[in-house]
Amino acid sequence: MMFMKKEKVNKFRINLGAIGREERENIFIDVEYNYIKDNKVKVSYSIGIYGCGMISYVVGYEIDVNLDEDIEEVLFDEAKRLHENGYFYSALELFYEELDYLETM
Repeated sequence: MMFMKKEKVNKFRINLGAIGREERENIFIDVEYNYIKDNKVKVSYSIGIYGCGMISYVVGYEIDVNLDEDIEEVLFDEAKRLHENGYFYSALELFYEELDYLETM
């Protein structure tokens, strides 16, 4: 029997504020990352609504980092870039479209 080594996954949350369809819907981004070899970090970004939980996985990939830098700051800057390019809004819009569809059934 072979046991696989469990990777340590680091997490942090970014609060985007009340940008949801309803005023009270505060949106967050969950960032999960773990170190792999050769100055690379595997990172994934997901979006959610406080009180509802995670609603959508947005994107995941490997990123080159300088291990002398604060990794969470680098990943925060990357999340900011994704946010400015509309990745999180697109995922949120898809969620609301699916919700509207389910409500009509």
